[in-house]
Amino acid sequence: MQQHLDQALDQISEIRRAVSRGQVFRGYRAQTTALTGVLAIVVAALQAYVIPHPWQQLPLYLFLWGGVAIVSAAIFGTELFIRMRRLASPLQTERTADAVERFIPSLAAGAILTVVYFRFLTPQA
Repeated sequence: MQQHLDQALDQISEIRRAVSRGQVFRGYRAQTTALTGVLAIVVAALQAYVIPHPWQQLPLYLFLWGGVAIVSAAIFGTELFIRMRRLASPLQTERTADAVERFIPSLAAGAILTVVYFRFLTPQA
């Protein structure tokens, strides 16, 4: 009897995961997206004054935009965490985790490309 119950619970869990993957994730809010967009626009406007020649100051340039990326990710992460805690739904938690998992390869590819560009574009001493 216990074995059948375990199998049924495993099947229900798998069905929930499949449903979660098939639905559109609506966890990203317009205000959060707008805030990170405004942050990027402000930094882009100030970049000409802070780093007038980015190719000559590549480490500082990468630090600036890497910092913007980290702050933006922290804003989104905080918003998703608060939303998950507020809704407290197992299905919503799975949806959020699935959305984050789908985004991780893009972050990894961006980080790898940044390291490669930095490695080959900075002048070697």
